[in-house]
Amino acid sequence: MSSNAQNDNTFKAGLILGVNACQISGDNLGGFRQAAPIFGGFVNRKIKANASIQLEMYYIGKGSRKNADFEKEDYTFYRLYINYIEVPLVYIWQYKEKLAFEGGISTGALLSYTEKDENGELDAQYSEQEKFKRFDFSYLFGINYRLSSKWTFGFRFSNSLLPARENFDGAKFRLNRGQYHACINTRLVYSF
Repeated sequence: MSSNAQNDNTFKAGLILGVNACQISGDNLGGFRQAAPIFGGFVNRKIKANASIQLEMYYIGKGSRKNADFEKEDYTFYRLYINYIEVPLVYIWQYKEKLAFEGGISTGALLSYTEKDENGELDAQYSEQEKFKRFDFSYLFGINYRLSSKWTFGFRFSNSLLPARENFDGAKFRLNRGQYHACINTRLVYSF
């Protein structure tokens, strides 16, 4: 067996570092205005000459934001910051030598969150059903560009499959079943 074939059957590991731009679909604010960090690691194994499976685990911040606009005399402010540990399972297809596409699913475990407006903390006034669920399930897809044998730069979009929180009035209609995370992130990946 050649050394290349042996190397293809090994697991590879590395680190992930990035920035997440996010919003909450269903909060009536719109826009990817809340920035948050991503950091963690991954293990990867080739399953074909041009395909691999990757299991990741990382901290990711999500949320939503609306800044006050004093010039327009809009003094309302809103900030939601949510902390998750997320575990994605990703299929990676190597399209060209340096270009790859990815898709997969992810489970996130809620660590904590803070929600504020111009009057202070909001969490205390919510009922249990209006609080964020303990787990978030998402789909994801992205594109990666290999910078060198060790470094890869990537963009990824993810969106909740199920509502992360119910609508405050409890209403459910058509596709609006509650509030969903929508995230666009840029990542630097280092392979050992």
